[in-house]
Amino acid sequence: MLAYHEITPGKPFSLPQVAGLRFTPIEVARGNVRGSVIFLADFANRKKCLFLWDIDHPGAARLTDEKPNLEIIVEYKDLLQNPDILFLETNGWKVNSPGHGSLIDAQPYLDIINPRQVILLHLSGHSDMPDKPAFGWSDVQWQQNIYRNPLYINHALIAGNQGDDNSPVMLHYSLLK
Repeated sequence: MLAYHEITPGKPFSLPQVAGLRFTPIEVARGNVRGSVIFLADFANRKKCLFLWDIDHPGAARLTDEKPNLEIIVEYKDLLQNPDILFLETNGWKVNSPGHGSLIDAQPYLDIINPRQVILLHLSGHSDMPDKPAFGWSDVQWQQNIYRNPLYINHALIAGNQGDDNSPVMLHYSLLK
C-alpha cells in the first residue's frame, strides 16, 4: 500500500485511497533542513486541519529563498486561517532551538491562523534545559501553565497526551467529523 509520491510545496494533492481529503504542503524553515513542509488538510465536509510541525521559530528563514517563517504564514494567511484543529509542535516553553518551535515562538502563528482548537505535541521540554521552564514537565503541568498564561487566553490549547487512549488528540478528533 505504500508508494513514493513526490509532493510540490504549494501544490495541493489528494490520496486516491481517501475520498474527500486534500492536502496542501507549504515549505517552511526548519533548521538546516531543505524541503520541510507544513500541511493543511481540507475535508469534503468543509472542515480543515493544519499540521504545523517541522517549523522553526518565526524569524527562521527557508534555505531556498531566505523567506522567514512568519512571512510565509502571512503569505498563506487566507488558506491557513481558522482551521478546526491545529496540531502544533511545541518542544519547549520559550527556547530558541534550531529545528524545533517553542510555545512562545508559536504565539504569532496562532494570532494569524486563529485556530478553533490547538493540540500541542512533542512536549518534551528538553530544549528548555534543566534550569528553564518546561524541563521535565508532565502533560498536566503543561496544561496548567497554558491556562495560567495570558498569551493563550484567546486560544483553545490542549497538551496532547501522546500514546494514551484517552488523550485530547483522540477526544477532539470528533471536531473534524
